[in-house]
Amino acid sequence: MEGERLDLFPSIHTTYAEFKKRYPHGLLLRKPARGTQGSAYSDYFADRDKLGMFGRANTFALLDGKDLVYGLRLPDGEVAISRDYLLTNGSSTVETESMTVWVAMDSASETVTAEGMRWDDADWMPGSVESNVDRLTVAEQGFLGKDSAMEPVPVITAYWFAWVTFFPETELVK
Repeated sequence: MEGERLDLFPSIHTTYAEFKKRYPHGLLLRKPARGTQGSAYSDYFADRDKLGMFGRANTFALLDGKDLVYGLRLPDGEVAISRDYLLTNGSSTVETESMTVWVAMDSASETVTAEGMRWDDADWMPGSVESNVDRLTVAEQGFLGKDSAMEPVPVITAYWFAWVTFFPETELVK
């Protein structure tokens, strides 16, 4: 499948407590603990100068290489929203020629969700949007022309250095 773009599926990165609230009957896949730290990568996560397997230099201008971003792969290109931006503002709206995406973060659990609407039909017009951690919802009179056009948008959590390496033309919301 070389050269093919794989489908992405929406998922949620969240705390275990938030997962249990949302999915009380959900199951947990637990890996065996490694040593006393619980993760073979704890040293890597803690060292802001260790970037990737090959020790890439931390020379990034827009953000520190190990800053977390939430990436969106949209039909018109890629967008990354910094974790700090969402912690400060709670949400972001990303507008492209073909769609509008609303991204929201619950700061307590750092759960990030995104939903979007494609502008394929000239009758659709953006309206007001209310966000909550469970689902981004369109205000009752927010959209004209269709009953429900919101769709979940996959959010990819990544370090800035990794995201921008794969998507160097990405738009950054910081």
